[in-house]
Amino acid sequence: MVTGSTALTVDRAARVIKDVATEQGIRCELVPAAEIGSAMAGERSRLHLVVDLSGTGQTAADLGALCARLASRHQVTATIIIGPSGLPVPREAVDPTVITPTRRWSIEGLRSWHESPFPTPDLRTRLHRVTSGWPRLVEETMRAIANGKSPEDALQQIVRQLADPVFARQHLAACGIEPDVAASWAAAQALDGDDGLVEAFPASVAELTGALGTDAGEVIERLRALDVVESTPDGWVLDRAVAAAALALQAVAVRA
Repeated sequence: MVTGSTALTVDRAARVIKDVATEQGIRCELVPAAEIGSAMAGERSRLHLVVDLSGTGQTAADLGALCARLASRHQVTATIIIGPSGLPVPREAVDPTVITPTRRWSIEGLRSWHESPFPTPDLRTRLHRVTSGWPRLVEETMRAIANGKSPEDALQQIVRQLADPVFARQHLAACGIEPDVAASWAAAQALDGDDGLVEAFPASVAELTGALGTDAGEVIERLRALDVVESTPDGWVLDRAVAAAALALQAVAVRA
């Protein structure tokens, strides 16, 4: 099972799995959930199915039956790709060890980027600080540089985009976080930092329950699966880029 959001490029997972299977000589088919039965019918040889639910409204409650159905044929293996609507994956339905979550780039991961225009530790730290490691933001930065911008100009473009209400709304949707949750969390736990970028601060579950007006434990579990929040010794922290986008939308609402 592969989980994530559009911002984490989970929508590319099915094609990547298909391509790798082809390279390794494994017969692999991409099938919608409704066609699983016909795809497995009469199969006597090895087959790997990829069921991409990332762009559907498939909920976590549906996964148990789907997994049982896919596991009913010994010669068939499968990968299920889950988007925000199916997260968090219920522990009673799926063994956590079979889940591979997509994640943002770490600073260490950015170091492995082939022929990166951010070759030094300071530049990579700046890249990670601005983009928060979101794959699509990192890729957009790289495209801007390929089109002639300097690394700093490319990063400033990302800063401006996250401050733009239209882009901010798109980014939150791509991350899978509800705008009202992002806005309430950011309003309580984010401010402009010393470097001019939004800085998010840690908060306890109790503090967040008060800020969000609902059980923060359930919210955190879902957002953690989407790599939108991080656990620290001082509490839970909302991703910086998500906080910036949420504050941009909040500013528009205040002016209105």
